Amino acid sequence: MHSLEGRAMVASLFFPGDKPPATIHGLHKAGSIVRIAPGIYTDNVLDPAAVVGQEWQVILGHMLPNSVVTDRSVLCGGPHNGLLFLARPSKARQIVLPGLVVSVRQGRGPIEGDIALPGGLFQASPLRAVLENLLPSRAVRGKPARTLSDFELSNFIRGKFAGCDGNRLAELMGGVPRLVELLGLNDDLIPRAELMLKRILVADLDNAGQGVSLDGSVGKSKPIELEGPQGGAGGISESRPDLASELLDLLHLVSEGIGRVQPGAFMVDESEAKWTYRPFVEAFYMSGILDGMTDNGPLLKKALRSVMLAERGQDDSYFMRHYSLVSGRTDVTRDVNTSEKFISILKGLHSKFLGGSVEVSAGLFKDQSGAPSATALGSGPSVSDLLSIGFESIVGLESNLGFAIGLYVLISFIRPFEFANEQIASIVLNSVLSSVGECRIIFPVVDGNSEFSRLLTDRDSIDSGILINRFIARQESTGKSDYQDLGLVLKDIRVDISELEINP
Repeated sequence: MHSLEGRAMVASLFFPGDKPPATIHGLHKAGSIVRIAPGIYTDNVLDPAAVVGQEWQVILGHMLPNSVVTDRSVLCGGPHNGLLFLARPSKARQIVLPGLVVSVRQGRGPIEGDIALPGGLFQASPLRAVLENLLPSRAVRGKPARTLSDFELSNFIRGKFAGCDGNRLAELMGGVPRLVELLGLNDDLIPRAELMLKRILVADLDNAGQGVSLDGSVGKSKPIELEGPQGGAGGISESRPDLASELLDLLHLVSEGIGRVQPGAFMVDESEAKWTYRPFVEAFYMSGILDGMTDNGPLLKKALRSVMLAERGQDDSYFMRHYSLVSGRTDVTRDVNTSEKFISILKGLHSKFLGGSVEVSAGLFKDQSGAPSATALGSGPSVSDLLSIGFESIVGLESNLGFAIGLYVLISFIRPFEFANEQIASIVLNSVLSSVGECRIIFPVVDGNSEFSRLLTDRDSIDSGILINRFIARQESTGKSDYQDLGLVLKDIRVDISELEINP
């Protein structure tokens, strides 16, 4: 029999052993107490959910001792919106308590670094939480996915490892393989976890003025060129005081380059059956399935299933949000001729892209959202000012493709938002092309960067001709595929994957 073993008994909560079984039975039959779970009762018959909300650790510590609070529940360290996710070395199950649904999956019990909670539960260590939130999951019947989205996990990492120096980052990176083995996870999780930590924490260190090398030292070495939500390749940094001038020089190169190349317009009729599943491919890349952090196969199947369900009006998934956003997208048209209108549309697109996310900065520029990266702007021009300056310099371009590329470069240079700059740049590029009947451009985003933003990394030696020719080649490649046949679409995607694995 279980007792509270010296703990002062909570007046409204009774465990086996606290009272004789006959007494418990009599009180329950008389309606003086209600059952919360097998063997657990409360005398708060009017609001047992309140008792569960207050005493969930003790209740679940009795029912599921040595379970670990993990997955999505690490955000709050416990229940949120009536849901709690646990891991323990037993069969997966779901427990329904008054006001709380507990989802238990099979996993390791507490390990070194996990934090003991009152009552017999444990809280996953921050690094364990990162690894376990990289496991695949999906939303079911209106409930959130078990694991965090990339946006949510990025916020979690930044919050848990704030102020992390180079030595601490090296320690984290070294701990990933050991923890993966200890938790019994697949080794393919190691590069994904390391990449996510690098993308976020190296960018934070760079913004703080610390060069980083992953041997544990911190000094003036060149930081790793990986995109993080707060900076990265092509982003604003404190080391470039004359941002407006540099931006105008870059856009001038694009204008000159498009003038020299003078590409012919690749016109399409998007009502043709040939283009039926092109938004599927665009959303596939936009959803980050080629971001170097996910297993392509299962997510490809999920995305395909999403499209099929959507055609029957049954799907409401994260992937479908992107699919809907790019399907027939014409928000930014060639008729947008003022920076004020462009900025307003840009914010609206970002808000739609992050719709349903917990990210509170959806639709806000970095210097409006309170993001740490806003400090990189210093006392210089605001994000809105830079966007206005850049937009006004390219709005008069006669070439539709040149204007579209100019907007892409403008967004990629400024990186106006804390998250999803690559995707927003892609949406804007293709919105302009769609509005004039030109073929949209399908290209993958890998490791947070597109093949084009890589060319923008070193702007001192950028070859605008190469950049523009890459766009044209991608546009022609898009036009050659038959997007009516999903089999051919998937084949094209696999070719892209293979090419990027060989020549990233």
